[in-house]
Amino acid sequence: METVIRAERMTTKRRLLRRTRKTRKQTTMRMRK
Repeated sequence: METVIRAERMTTKRRLLRRTRKTRKQTTMRMRK
């Protein structure tokens, strides 16, 4: 069960990175928080 949750989180992170690749400033701010 834990592995499935981790896999889902990784996929969601990759999708967010792809969507917010154009705006690097916003991503940096979010990561810092």
